[in-house]
Amino acid sequence: DAIIFDIDGVLTDTASLHASIWKNVLDEFLGNRFGADVAPFDTGEEFRRYLDGRPRLDAVQNFLEARGLLHEVRRHEVDELAARKDAAFIEAIEQQGIQPYPTTAAVVSSLRDKGARTAAVSACEHGGLVLDTAGLLDLFDVVVDGVVAKRLLLPGKPDPALFHEAAYRLGVPARRAAIVEHALTGVEAG
Repeated sequence: DAIIFDIDGVLTDTASLHASIWKNVLDEFLGNRFGADVAPFDTGEEFRRYLDGRPRLDAVQNFLEARGLLHEVRRHEVDELAARKDAAFIEAIEQQGIQPYPTTAAVVSSLRDKGARTAAVSACEHGGLVLDTAGLLDLFDVVVDGVVAKRLLLPGKPDPALFHEAAYRLGVPARRAAIVEHALTGVEAG
């Protein structure tokens, strides 16, 4: 009855943008805080396993925990890393814009032409901005992003809460909604 799309990596190429920004922020932090003893951040496997699709604070904690470094980092450092990543992401959007995946946009448009209800979901607090910048916002009946999650105290992926909220807002039972997702945490949530 409805199709719920992840934003970053499904509708737009922002997953790779997130990965490169995380690399810059985390490599600088790791180098300054731990020196050459710690390997640089891997935008491949580490990004996919520990950060992709997660809210920023969860992502930082998950990454540091996976590296065995969380116990050595103060809470304010985690908050600062998340804030630096957020500021860099907004700056990148302002400077570069956002490109949609044209084929995905065409699929969403075609589904809507056939009467399907559509939603877009992202753990990122800037999901609506990403869609608007990419020219995709009008393709969705509902957008559930990190702003909505924060306001409603919804846990991030891999918890299914974001998808359940989107289905609820679309007026369909969750079991009657298809999910299009790319991140491991998002697939698990789906």
